[in-house]
Amino acid sequence: MSRSYRTPPAKWLHNEKPVDMITIDTRTELSGTGHRYIGDSSTAALHIDSARLEDDGIWRCIIEHEHGELLSGRTVKLFIL
Repeated sequence: MSRSYRTPPAKWLHNEKPVDMITIDTRTELSGTGHRYIGDSSTAALHIDSARLEDDGIWRCIIEHEHGELLSGRTVKLFIL
């Protein structure tokens, strides 16, 4: 019997505020979605299209699973130069 595992849904926070993003499957083409923030449903990664100065800050991922939410253990500081 083959089991299929999937990454639980992820939410991203930028400076502790929810990010308005679209979530897609990695098999979907990233370009042409019309969104700057694109979540990857298979890895929980966040792709930022054309990063801007306002993207500078603290980024954090929240994973949802059957027992509730789990805040990521690490934050990411993004510097836009």
